[in-house]
Amino acid sequence: MLLNTPNTVIYSPGICRTGTTSLLEHTILDDYKVTHRNNFDSYVIKNGLYIKNKHLPWEIMNKNYLDKIYNNLYMFSLVRNPWSRIFSQWKRDQHSELNPKENFKDWGDERIKVNFNKFIQRKLNPNSPPLHNNYRWWTNLRWLGGVENIDRYNYIGKFENFNTSLDIILEDIKNLTGLQIETSKLPKVNSQLKRPKEYVKYYSSSSISKVEELYKEDIEYFNYKFAKN
Repeated sequence: MLLNTPNTVIYSPGICRTGTTSLLEHTILDDYKVTHRNNFDSYVIKNGLYIKNKHLPWEIMNKNYLDKIYNNLYMFSLVRNPWSRIFSQWKRDQHSELNPKENFKDWGDERIKVNFNKFIQRKLNPNSPPLHNNYRWWTNLRWLGGVENIDRYNYIGKFENFNTSLDIILEDIKNLTGLQIETSKLPKVNSQLKRPKEYVKYYSSSSISKVEELYKEDIEYFNYKFAKN
């Protein structure tokens, strides 16, 4: 997400499944009404605000823009437990990719578990196109630009502490720009998990290990663990 205000540029990579939709559509866009949309996920808003794209990984943005405005930039992000994030992303994809006649909500736990673990074992491997070419499956750290760029962020919070992190981010934005954004009734939008630890029951032991292998840098750097049910 890139938010241009009259005196500060605000950037977040908008890691998929970390609450970007809630932040964008139900705080900023609700409080500062859109005057028009001019291309995919881009919004022009009253009072001189401009938002472009919910999801903009560091390596895409930095090549084109960020280094040029670094002295006038506020950068933040949320990260998420890889096991939870991967399950949420997979579940989100099932909703959008299934035959319209089939309702994912009708799947039982066993069918979800079988299909999810097949995906982990067959599709998520170090040489697979999804892991390299589709940024939905990138590690949190890759989204952020790697360990070497972490210190450039003003704030990095955790999805698991979403409300607390959001309060800090929006207070920073208010202090920098004067934007007052109401969050007291912020809904959970586009949420795929009914409970924070819902993902636990769907993982096989081999899939737990697979995610641990592929997302090792996130697990170690951000101190994540597979939750106990």
